[in-house]
Amino acid sequence: MIGNYITVARSKYIRGRARLTVGRIEKIRIRKNGAADWHWSRNQFVTAEHLLDLKDSFNYLKHDYCWYNRLAIKVALIYWHNKLLQAELNSKRYGIKKKRLKLERKIK
Repeated sequence: MIGNYITVARSKYIRGRARLTVGRIEKIRIRKNGAADWHWSRNQFVTAEHLLDLKDSFNYLKHDYCWYNRLAIKVALIYWHNKLLQAELNSKRYGIKKKRLKLERKIK
């Protein structure tokens, strides 16, 4: 579960509705009792690989929410999607830099 992206509430629930967004799971804590406050997830999550297909991820997470929650989910997914692509790009850049340095050492 760590490293996946999940739909979470950003506000208290009022008449069964709350503002939602998408967050990245960093840590999992198991409790005997439920959370006393409104910080709990909607249990809908996508993996990093699934997030690479932004349209499919959004279609899965948008569920039957109202328009403003769908918009918030879409904006959050775009943020996480871009962050994921940037991490992959940086990883590839690092690999290329490492290979280039190795080749330069062989030439000298």
